[in-house]
Amino acid sequence: MGEIVTDRLEENFRDLMNYDFTAQMEDRLDQVANHQAEWKEVLNHFFGDFTTQLATAEKDPEEGGMQPNPMVLTSIDCPTCGRKMGIRTASTGVFLGCSGYALPPKERCKTTINLVPENEVLNVLEGDDAETNALRAKRRCQKCGTAMDSYLIDPKRKLHVCGNNRPATATRLKRANSASRAMTARWWSARSAGLKCT
Repeated sequence: MGEIVTDRLEENFRDLMNYDFTAQMEDRLDQVANHQAEWKEVLNHFFGDFTTQLATAEKDPEEGGMQPNPMVLTSIDCPTCGRKMGIRTASTGVFLGCSGYALPPKERCKTTINLVPENEVLNVLEGDDAETNALRAKRRCQKCGTAMDSYLIDPKRKLHVCGNNRPATATRLKRANSASRAMTARWWSARSAGLKCT
C-alpha cells in the first residue's frame, strides 16, 4: 500500500517527494521561527502551488489526473458469474474483485474475496520467528525477481503475487501443502469463531 501511495505522490506531487523541496521548506520554516519571514506568506506560497497540483490530480486520468490502481487479472474464476477475478488494492488492503465490476449496471458483478496476508496468520498463530522465517523464504517473481507476497484465499488455496503489483505482475495460485492447510484451517476456524487476533 505504501508503495502505491509513494508512486501516486511522485507522479502528481513531485515537489512534496523532492528532498531539495523538503530542505527548502525547512529553511523557510526556520526563517519563520527566527522572525525573518512572515508565516502567512510562506504558507500562501506553498498552498498556491499545492492547490494547482491538487486540482490537476483530481481530474480524470485522461486529462492528466491521478491514475487509478490497475487490476491484475488472475486465473481464478468468479464464484458468482464465472469471469476472471483480479487483484485489487484499496485502503482496506489487497483483495480479489470480479473483472465484471466495470461493466454497465445490469451486467455488473460486485463479488469480492478477501485475501489474508500469510505473514499475518503466521505471526498470530506461530509467533514472530515463524513470520521472520517466512519472509526469508519468500518466492521470487519469475518475471522480475522481486519477492512475492503470499495471501490465503481459503483453507486450501494460496495466491502468490509479485511485490511490484503492476498490470503485468506475475501471480501463482497454489494448493496449500498439509502443514500449510492445517495452519490456515486453525486461522479460519479462529476467525469464524469470532476471535480477534492482533
